[in-house]
This record gives sequence, structure tokens and C-alpha cells, in this order.
Amino acid sequence: MEFLSSVDIQDIKQLLFTDSLVSFSDEDHAVGELSITTDIVSRIGQPCILVNANSHGIVGSVPCGTSVTAHLKPNLETLEQIYHEYVELENHSFDKKTVITRRNAKYIVKCTTIKGSDIQKKEHIMSEEDMQGFISEGANILLQRLLVRKGLQEPTSFKSLDSECKLCIVMYIPLSKEERIFAGKEVQVVGIERRILSQDGSTSIWQAFFTTEGCLVQLNQEGSPVKMKLIHRTCAEKKLKTKCNWKEDLQFCSLYLDKKQSHLELSAVSTEGNCISDFSVVNPTSDYNGCNTYYSDQNLLRISLTNRIIFKS
Repeated sequence: MEFLSSVDIQDIKQLLFTDSLVSFSDEDHAVGELSITTDIVSRIGQPCILVNANSHGIVGSVPCGTSVTAHLKPNLETLEQIYHEYVELENHSFDKKTVITRRNAKYIVKCTTIKGSDIQKKEHIMSEEDMQGFISEGANILLQRLLVRKGLQEPTSFKSLDSECKLCIVMYIPLSKEERIFAGKEVQVVGIERRILSQDGSTSIWQAFFTTEGCLVQLNQEGSPVKMKLIHRTCAEKKLKTKCNWKEDLQFCSLYLDKKQSHLELSAVSTEGNCISDFSVVNPTSDYNGCNTYYSDQNLLRISLTNRIIFKS
């Protein structure tokens, strides 16, 4: 509890980056992906941290996935969280949604479970005192990054929810540091084991491995046939969050020039053809606004958009 009260916004700013992993089966086949994003947003006029995590895939021909959307205070207190998991079995699908909302001095936990045609709903109201030290799934993502950066020396415990939406103990246990190969590079990783001790006596165990900066490189759940691993190191990672200089990165430079060369036909559009080629490589989210930044002439705009549809990779 004391640890959480010492966390401030400056600590949180060091934890805002994207993690992206690929899920592999026991046969080492890619079966899905995990994406985690974090950001500071405004909620009811107050700054808070928005955490989004999505894991989706097809395991044994069965589509399944989990998603988390959480709004947190800088001290990792949960303001609201939506946790959704599903398994699309033929004639017997499973869908579960748990919503946690902080309202005044209470927490409302609503859980809806759908198994085939059977729908079950539960609701729990918990006091602020009962929820002290509570770590939601969204808060867990930032907490583990923080524990890695600060150095977890011994087991520590907080509160969580078990599969029945009941309060339980969650433990974080440090694992030894070691060197591993990820994305073709040897890196030092720090491991943390997370144990959720359910009220029914069962224990759920996850092992997560991070770089010393807190970037997730591997995630395993005990008993699961799926392992999640880092495959590509990107500029979205925390350690590479500063602006990349592609001219000094031979691989990026080669990729950039190759794509630019493949679109040289665009240079015939105008003497500013290099700008259009650059635009195709940058790949902005808005085609219209991206082109409009370079050109005001509507004929040129129509040509650039038409070509983009043709060569979009």
C-alpha cells in the first residue's frame, strides 16, 4: 500500500510506451498477437492514464481473445475498467465481461458471463477501504513495468479479483536476471512471476519477462499452450521513443529508399514528386489531409490519392 502511495506522475511518464508481441503455439506457429498501449488523457477534467491491451488469436481452430480498457489515477488506483474475454467454440461460445467503476467512495463490479444460451450476471459493491491496494488488470501492466524499473527485490502482494469477481491476493515474485535473444539481439531480461490466489483455493500463474527499461519481451501463463514473444523491435518501444534518424540506420535507410524507388513514377506528376514519394512512405492515417499538406491543387490531389490506392503496401 505504501509503495502505491509513493508513485507519482513523473514515475508514470517513464512507463508510457507500446508493447507488441506475437503469440506462438507449442508447435512454434504464430497464432495471434498482443498489443498494449498507454497514454495520459483527461477524464472529467483530471489527468489519468489510459491503458489498452488486446490479445486475439486462433488456437486449435478456435478464435479467442482478451481485451482490457482501463482509466487509472497516477497512483494506479482504478477509476474504471472494462475487461472482456471470449472463446468462440462451435455451438458453445463463451463470453465474459467485467466492468469496474469507482463511484463516490465505492466500487461497483459488474460481471456478465455468457455460456452458449445461458446468461449469468453478478454485481458486487465494495468499499473504498476494501479496495485499498487493489490492482486491476490495467494497473497490473504499469505496475510490472514500474517494479522492473525500480528493481523488485522480494515478493510483494496486493489485491486483485479472481475469476468469480471476488477480492483475493495477488503476489509479485522476482525471477533471476538472464540474457536472452529477442528480435535477433541478445538483451538482459528481468522476470516477474504473478500469482493470483483465488478464494476457492486455486492459483493462476503468469511469468513475464522485460528489458531493464520495462519493455515486455515474453509472457507465459502456466498451463496455456500459447507463449507470447517479442519479434520486432520498433520505435514504439520505450528505449527507442526518441525520434529515429533513419539516415543513420542502415536497415531503415535501405527500406526507405527501396520503397521510394518503387514509386518514382509519381515524380512525373510534378517537380515536387519527391514529396509524394515521401508521403507514400510516411503512410499517414488520413489520405486527404496528408496529401493536402503538400498540395492545394485538386487535380494533383486526385492523382496522388488514386496512385496511393494502387501501390499501398
